[in-house]
Amino acid sequence: LGDVYKRQGLDVEVHPISGLIYIVGSTSSESTSDRFLGIVNLNTGIVTNVGSMGDAVASFTFTSDGTLYAVTGDGATDSEELYTVNVTDGSMTFVLALGNGDDGEGIVYNPNDGLLYHSSQDTIETIDPVSLIITAVTSGSDIAEITGMGYNSSDPNGGLFVIDRSEDLYTVSPLGVVTLILDDILGESGEYRGLTLAPPPAAIPSVSIYGLL
Repeated sequence: LGDVYKRQGLDVEVHPISGLIYIVGSTSSESTSDRFLGIVNLNTGIVTNVGSMGDAVASFTFTSDGTLYAVTGDGATDSEELYTVNVTDGSMTFVLALGNGDDGEGIVYNPNDGLLYHSSQDTIETIDPVSLIITAVTSGSDIAEITGMGYNSSDPNGGLFVIDRSEDLYTVSPLGVVTLILDDILGESGEYRGLTLAPPPAAIPSVSIYGLL
């Protein structure tokens, strides 16, 4: 994906309005405590560098109106915090300190209930982006450290997908019921980072799942 993201890609999301695919990653030449926002061209694999995010972002997500939220990881200078991100230059604005759970920070937006879903280790909670009220969803499940979260808004059963460090893919219901749907996804070695669900080409009536390996 080019020099800027050669070191590590950490999350991938599709802009709900423009359809552009954004990633967050670190570089081979910059400190691992910083992250860069980029836009991916799927036809060429080229990443356009938008700008530095200023700290070790672990995951990000778009809301329906195109607002980009990000959460910093446990290795960040200011760890486990929620921010909004300027998509034109990558700069971040503090929103809320988090702190539940342990390693494995993730975040995804649910367009059906208007809430942000935040993961930390095996803990999942919701964040109301207006009131900033946090509500527990599940904790202490069989999920290992969560490394990616995605949401399928057309799924009547909740639509929350998570992938963990063991490369297992799960669904999580609004009541916190965890269901394993794929064990050792794709059988690939390595560790998946980031997860997003996006409409496929019009000829394929399903949902495409994108991740970073």
